[in-house]
Amino acid sequence: MALQPQAPQALPKLPPPSSGHGPTVLCSVRGGATALLRSGAPLRCWTSASLCLLAASPRTARRRGRTARRLFGWASSLVEAPAEKLRRELDAELQEVNAWEPRLASLTDHELLAQAGALRARARAGETLEELLPEAFALVREGSKRTLQLRHFDVQILGGITLHRGQVAEMATGEGKTLVAILPAFLNALTGHGVHVVTTNDYLARRDAAWVGQVLRFLGLTVGVIQADMSSAQKREAYRCDVTYVTNQQLGFDYLRDQLACVPEELRHRQENPFNCAIVDEADSVLIDEGRTPLVVSAQAEIPSEKYSTALEVASSLEKDIHYTVLEKEKTCMLTEQGEELASRALEREDLFDPQDPWAPFIVNALTAKELYQRDQQYIVRENAVVVVDEYTGRPVDGRSWSDGLQQAIEAKEKVEIQKEAIVLASISYQCLFRMYQKLAGMTGTASAEAEEFQSIYGLEVRPVPCNKPCQRMDEEDEIYTSEAGKWRAVTEAVCEAYELKRPVLVGTTSIESSELLAERLRGASVPFYLLNAKPENAAREAEVIAAGGRLGAVTIATNMAGRGTDIILGGDGKAMAKLHLEAALCKAFGEEQERPLELCLPLPHALAQEMADAAAMLAANAPEDYRWSLAEAAICDGIQDEVSSKAFQASLNSLKEVYQRACEDLSLRCSAEGETAKALGGLRVLGTERQHAQRIDQQLRGRAGRQGDPGSSRFYLSLTDKVFRVFGGDSIRLLTADMGGADDVPIVSPLVSGAVNEAQAQVQSFFFGIRKDVFKYDEVLDQQRRVIYSVRRKALLDSDEEVLGSLKSFCEETMVELVDQMVNVDEPLDAWPLERLAFKLSAVFVNSWATTAAELRAVAEGGGTTGAARAKQLGEWMQQKALEAMEQKAELIDEDAPELSKAVYRQVFLMQIDNYWRKHLKYMNFLRTYSKFRSYGQKDPLVEYKLEAYKAFQVMMGKIRRDTMYYLFTFMPRPLHRVQLEATEATKATEHPDGPGPVVPGAPAAAEAEQLRAFLEGLDRPVASLRSPRLQRLECLACLVHDSGSSGAELVRWLRGEGFEVWEDAFAKASYVSLDTWNGRSPKS
Repeated sequence: MALQPQAPQALPKLPPPSSGHGPTVLCSVRGGATALLRSGAPLRCWTSASLCLLAASPRTARRRGRTARRLFGWASSLVEAPAEKLRRELDAELQEVNAWEPRLASLTDHELLAQAGALRARARAGETLEELLPEAFALVREGSKRTLQLRHFDVQILGGITLHRGQVAEMATGEGKTLVAILPAFLNALTGHGVHVVTTNDYLARRDAAWVGQVLRFLGLTVGVIQADMSSAQKREAYRCDVTYVTNQQLGFDYLRDQLACVPEELRHRQENPFNCAIVDEADSVLIDEGRTPLVVSAQAEIPSEKYSTALEVASSLEKDIHYTVLEKEKTCMLTEQGEELASRALEREDLFDPQDPWAPFIVNALTAKELYQRDQQYIVRENAVVVVDEYTGRPVDGRSWSDGLQQAIEAKEKVEIQKEAIVLASISYQCLFRMYQKLAGMTGTASAEAEEFQSIYGLEVRPVPCNKPCQRMDEEDEIYTSEAGKWRAVTEAVCEAYELKRPVLVGTTSIESSELLAERLRGASVPFYLLNAKPENAAREAEVIAAGGRLGAVTIATNMAGRGTDIILGGDGKAMAKLHLEAALCKAFGEEQERPLELCLPLPHALAQEMADAAAMLAANAPEDYRWSLAEAAICDGIQDEVSSKAFQASLNSLKEVYQRACEDLSLRCSAEGETAKALGGLRVLGTERQHAQRIDQQLRGRAGRQGDPGSSRFYLSLTDKVFRVFGGDSIRLLTADMGGADDVPIVSPLVSGAVNEAQAQVQSFFFGIRKDVFKYDEVLDQQRRVIYSVRRKALLDSDEEVLGSLKSFCEETMVELVDQMVNVDEPLDAWPLERLAFKLSAVFVNSWATTAAELRAVAEGGGTTGAARAKQLGEWMQQKALEAMEQKAELIDEDAPELSKAVYRQVFLMQIDNYWRKHLKYMNFLRTYSKFRSYGQKDPLVEYKLEAYKAFQVMMGKIRRDTMYYLFTFMPRPLHRVQLEATEATKATEHPDGPGPVVPGAPAAAEAEQLRAFLEGLDRPVASLRSPRLQRLECLACLVHDSGSSGAELVRWLRGEGFEVWEDAFAKASYVSLDTWNGRSPKS
């Protein structure tokens, strides 16, 4: 007998639909689930039943949550939450840290510094960091209390322990990750090997180094910060600090630039153990989202720009879906057969793919630029140039460009100046870069969704850290509309509703275009708002917009708010406002033009504002010009005090700091009162206008509300035309919603559709994870080769002259043996050996150094014995000996112009050949990666084929480097030395000096001992017969002597100028010389 479901009890009466957006359509059982279960009907029958659409109230989401808890709460109570599991595991270590707190609180500042010094000595004596952790963390907590007036919460201590263990700490927005990072940074810096704290932009690196860096400086550590506009010398100094704040982009590019350095002075990273420990902020953004984006250092190629303009004209004549198809998921286009024929006729070319004159890549790039890269979405046009907009942060990124000609195609489309295409000199992915660290840790608010990728690629375990206060944010059900217009009407109405209540609102958009569309609607509704996107006029006000974003009635429209590294505080951020007022006062005091007056911040009381203006004016009158750009941060932290000797400047700085502290107190008090009102209204209201490709990015936007236990709410408004549906949702969502009917302003609130949204995002995440995993597999092969070639190059750069010469001698010997092996068949008689060809090749290689004949080679071979192998061995050994003699003759020839010039030439020839062939190898590997995938049609694994071909190519490259280094060395002809101005030489470039202005030799200490220098110069006053040019001395040797003798570099330079010394330079060898002919025997200070 067929089972018949019993009739369910009457469903609970539902309230009428909420006003504002029209009726809400609900698919599924929702509120009737409880009644359905009470009926006793078999669930398997009811799940297949066709259920009617039910009207639902906004309380549905909360009611559904309560129902789920009643149904499944008993099961979830049996499973320990990951965050609570972490608390239990680390409780013993936490108690040890807390036990140190009362003991350290009784110490003076000087005693705390001594305690930190003792910890550093113990770490360098071999004591493990795990043994030092409780005391070190307690020291940092105490230092933070005294410098920042902030005490680490227990959960922040747990986060610090997690980071020290080399894991990813998942901490919610507003939990103080910036403060947490200094705990493991201090502990791991005790060994003296350096720690990198990696942030996502220059502003955050500068802010964190100035703010929380105070704690580390207070405890005796040095803190550096890397900025994009720094010189190599400044970056080198910053990387040598105990803790360095740096962006992921600068970190990678500095590593690549180090691999192109020609002299050790150009290196930025530490020479010893440059990658000891890294703590990555926004780890999911840096390690996951940008993991598939390679960093590339490039040079410009000569490709006619007319090709891009012509390709654009052809692309404009092609029709979508007829002549080409758009692959939106892969972000490219593909020509159809009809499209190829039409393009060929337009260009009058038979083959668009002709390797000698290819046109297909240009046309495909033009189509891709036309269909998939739109202005104010993927890029902006600023000052007649195309600037890429970062898809994750919404910020314009200067210096970044798309590769393979796409950048030029977009420039042709926008009719701006077309830049030359790039030739890759060096490249690396973030995946390979961060895997070089001995210890890697990360922190972010959303990492659990990517736990598998963190583990598989970086070997990092994700550990959720408990919140200091329970989260009270209410995440409401998504509202989905059938049209774009309906969605934007609903968003506008929601913003107006919150604005009428004076509740702060944050609206997250995914592009500049959509943010300005909403801005236009709000203008029509007479709602004031703050706009934050990549356009320069809006991006310049970011600090002020964020500081005022939590004020009553504030409406903020932000493009890609996730990853901005700043919190919106209810009522406003009083400290941030005080800093903005300080910067405005300093700009006025120094006569700098302020971009815009402060409009969004709370005003300072008139008397306090006047005091700040007076203090800033006094500071400007006493400040050294060198420090003018860092004064805003110097007034907040103590980093500048030890560097300034002027008492007047220090007094005015202290006065300004005192006024700034009172401004902080005044504004914080007023913001706090306003914040209490905002809390009573429900806290920050977060509205999302489109789902991102990953749920964790949506969660980051939601996380802006409800920080530190504050109330808040969030809701996403979607349309079926959004990209996440269009690209990855397929037709399933359209079929699901086709029969729902209703106007375009009627929202669909359905677990079925919401589930489809989540499924679409899961597909996106899976798709990109597949791409990153595929990129990693191939890049891992290249990374092994990269490490080998870069180690060879670094050795050539840093080795002594004798060691470099030894390497080249071994190259010479190997090349001779290889030449004999290639040209001589030992099984053949001597008469069959190609000795004429061998003699010609040797004479061509050792030009002007050694010439030989076939007869001479035959005589040498005959002296080796009667067997072919013995003769070949004898010939090879003789060739090796003659080659080494030729090297000595070549060195003498080069050194006729200047002493030891040959040693510098040898090094530069070696480096040049490594760079040349590695650049060619990178181009070939890129080609190989693309075309190895076609091997799958032959039932072969593309990755295995790629590895085999890559290994062969690498071996060939290493052989070419060895042979061509020798060939170029013997064909090199020295040019006459070039006389240059003293200031132009690399060894004497002016740098900032703490004792006052004036050029100095880098590294020269300030002292005045001239006797050793006089003796050295008098010893040089002797004839050197081998020199054709004036008698010279390597400038590096002179600078080194100055360093050893203690003479001031500034005094040396002034003395050289006064004595009329001439400076000569060999640009290729990167060597500078000082002529001694005009020296009159005097010495500095004589």
